[in-house]
Amino acid sequence: PLTGIGEAHLGKNEYAEAQAVLDRAMVLRNASQGEPGEAARTRFALAQVLDKQGDRSKALALAKEAVQGFELAGDLAKKRLAKAKAWLAERS
Repeated sequence: PLTGIGEAHLGKNEYAEAQAVLDRAMVLRNASQGEPGEAARTRFALAQVLDKQGDRSKALALAKEAVQGFELAGDLAKKRLAKAKAWLAERS
């Protein structure tokens, strides 16, 4: 739920709110051994927020981690993997 809330804030250009929620989601994701695709979704959303806030190096690092997570998730994350790869390609 937190990642979805963060994505909603991102979609409304509410970057500070998005970052706060997504940072909390990352703490929870890192504390558990959940599904890699969901952790990747959180990382990618946070990467997009950080990019919008001007922290490009951290954004790119998180996006690369997200790609790895989406790859581990397999077919379930195909669309998100393609989106993350395209996002990275635009910034490389």
